[in-house]
Amino acid sequence: MCLYLVPGPVGSVSSIMDTTWAVISWSVPSYIPSDYPIITYEIGYHILQYVNCLMLNYYDFNTEILQLRNSTNTLIVITGLNVESCYILGVRAYTDNGYGEWTVIANETLKLPLQLSSNHATSDSVIALSVLVGILCGLLTVSVVVHIYCFIRKKSPCSFNKQTKINDDDIAMQVCEPYEIHKTKQSEEKEGVHDECQTSPDDIYL
Repeated sequence: MCLYLVPGPVGSVSSIMDTTWAVISWSVPSYIPSDYPIITYEIGYHILQYVNCLMLNYYDFNTEILQLRNSTNTLIVITGLNVESCYILGVRAYTDNGYGEWTVIANETLKLPLQLSSNHATSDSVIALSVLVGILCGLLTVSVVVHIYCFIRKKSPCSFNKQTKINDDDIAMQVCEPYEIHKTKQSEEKEGVHDECQTSPDDIYL
C-alpha cells in the first residue's frame, strides 16, 4: 500500500493524568489523503512495567497487549487506570485506506490522597460531636436542677399554709376556751345571786 494513501501521524499528543483516569488529546495529522477523510482515531495504551516514564522508548509500545479505544474527536477520557502506574499511550488516525502511524507518549497516574487529611477531618468531626454532646448534657443538667428547684418552691407554700392553718386553729381554740370559762363563771355568779334572792327574811334574821 502506498504511504501517500494513508493519513500521516497525529501531532501534539498530550495527557492529563489523575489517579484512575486520564484525558488524552491530539491534533489532526498534517497530511490527510484527498478524498479519504479521517473516519476515526484509534487510541491504544498499556502499563509499562519496570520502566521510567521519563525515558520513553518507542519499542516499549507493545501492540499485542494494547487496550484500544476509538474516538471521532481529537480528545478522549480513559477510565479504569491503576493508581501510581506508568502508562504508554498511542494515537493514530484511520481512513478507508487504512491506519496511519502511531504517535506515542508516556505518563504516570497520580497517587491517592493522603489518608492523614481524612483522619484529620474525622478527628475534627469527633471533637465537634463531643463538644455538642457536652453542651447538651450541661443544658439537661441545668434543666433538671431548675425543675427540682421549682418543684420544691411549689411544695413549700403548701407546707407553710398547713402550718398557718394549724396555728390559726390553735389560736381559735385558745380564744374559745377562755370564753367558755368566762361563761361558766358568769353562770355560777348568777346562780349565787338567785340563791340569795330566794332566801327568806326569816332566814336572814336568824
